[in-house]
Amino acid sequence: MVKPRRPTSRSENRPKAARDFVDQSVLCARAAIGGELLLLRRKMNLNQADFARKVGLSAGMISKIEHGRVGVSLELLVTIASRCSVPLTIFLAGLEEVDDCHYTPSGRGLRVSREGADCLKYELIGHWFSIEGQSELHLISCDQNAKPNFSRQRGSACLYMLTGVIRYRHGERTYRLAAGDTLSFNCATLNGLDALLSDTARFLFWRHKNQHYHGQTTTGRLSKEHFRCLT
Repeated sequence: MVKPRRPTSRSENRPKAARDFVDQSVLCARAAIGGELLLLRRKMNLNQADFARKVGLSAGMISKIEHGRVGVSLELLVTIASRCSVPLTIFLAGLEEVDDCHYTPSGRGLRVSREGADCLKYELIGHWFSIEGQSELHLISCDQNAKPNFSRQRGSACLYMLTGVIRYRHGERTYRLAAGDTLSFNCATLNGLDALLSDTARFLFWRHKNQHYHGQTTTGRLSKEHFRCLT
C-alpha cells in the first residue's frame, strides 16, 4: 500500500540555500530588535522584572526577546512602544542593511546601573548584536568605597586593566591585576571584584554572550592587542 505524501510547505519547496538565507535573515532581525529593546530598558534604568511589569510581559519573555531567541509580533512591538512612550521605529532601526559601526566620544558612554554593584561605575562604551551573539564593552571605575561584588552570567569575558591595582576573583582563585594586565575567563563561573588594592582603578570589561544557531555555539575572545587599540 502506497502511503500518501505529506503536504509540503512553501518554505520546504524553496532551495536549501534560499531557506538558509531566510533563516539567517530572521535571526538577524530578532537580534536587532532584541538589541534595541535591551538599550531602551537600560536607558529607562529598569531591570528585566520591572520592565516586564511595565509592558505586561514576563521577565523570562523579556530576556528571550533581548537575546533574539523568540520572534516579536508587530502588535506586541506597538504595545511596548506605547507603554514606554517611544516611537515604534526605534525597534526597527537595527534592521537596515548597513555595516555595523558605533562611535562613542570620550565620556559619552551610557551609564549602566548594576544591581548590587552601586560602588562601581559602569559606562557602556560599545555594543554589538548579530546572529552569532551579543557583545558589550564597559569602562568600569571604582574608588575606595568599592566592595566585593560577584556574579555568574552566560558567556565569556576579558578584563583589561587601565589604571590602579585590583584583586579579581574567578571561582576559587584570585588574580592581582595592575595596569596592562589582562584576564580572560568563562562568566558561568562565579567572578567579580574581590578587593581594590589602590586608591582608585579603571579597567575595560568586554563580555560576549553566545547565540545558539542550529545546535552550534559561537564564542568570542579579545586579546590584549585589541584593547591597546582602544586606549
